Amino acid sequence: MAENVKSLLKDEGVYIIEIQYFVDTIKKMNFDNVYHEHMSYYTLTSLDYFFRKHGMEIFNVQKVSTHGGSLRVFTKKKNAGHKIDSSVKEILDYEKKIGVDNFEIYRNFAEKVCKVKDVLVDYIKNIKKQNKKIAGYGAPAKGNTLLNFCNIGKEQIEYIVEDNPLKQGLYAPGTHIPVVSPKMLSEKKPDYILILAWNFAGEILEKTKNCRDKGIKFIIPLPEPRMV
Repeated sequence: MAENVKSLLKDEGVYIIEIQYFVDTIKKMNFDNVYHEHMSYYTLTSLDYFFRKHGMEIFNVQKVSTHGGSLRVFTKKKNAGHKIDSSVKEILDYEKKIGVDNFEIYRNFAEKVCKVKDVLVDYIKNIKKQNKKIAGYGAPAKGNTLLNFCNIGKEQIEYIVEDNPLKQGLYAPGTHIPVVSPKMLSEKKPDYILILAWNFAGEILEKTKNCRDKGIKFIIPLPEPRMV
């Protein structure tokens, strides 16, 4: 890919990519973004090595909010005249400081992920012990990562409400939890709602204010499980 990009670029051409930033994945605990569409997880350190290996160079970096934190990376041919922006050194220095080239940061991340799983599973178990009903809200791909990783299935979650009509009437992959219209919240009232699209928790809580008025409690699973 990189070799073909280089051959297509004019001498002063610019190749721009945007990638989910793995440092943000670690810091914000966005591990539910790890699924089949996302084949690679980059830091600027790894990208810098990659492009240099193919005779190209990163000359500017922008942080953007997509996927819980992404990098927009501007690259050029090694001898092109584009000035190297200070953002490149700043982010590379930051990554070196936190140790992205050290296995320990990834070991710690794995331990935190497992801890979040344990806490969330305990939440669900304690609720079910009280014979309470739980629904899910939102059926994004990331929600299925979370459910399958935590072994939370239709025995714990009765249904998942989803605003997108294209997903209604289907089933969550792996767990086979039915995906239904938000009308179900009135027809089959739950005691708790697990917000699977937790990155939109603010909007969902605002939209479902009537549910909270009825005493329904909400669980936001990440970055740390909490009840609202």
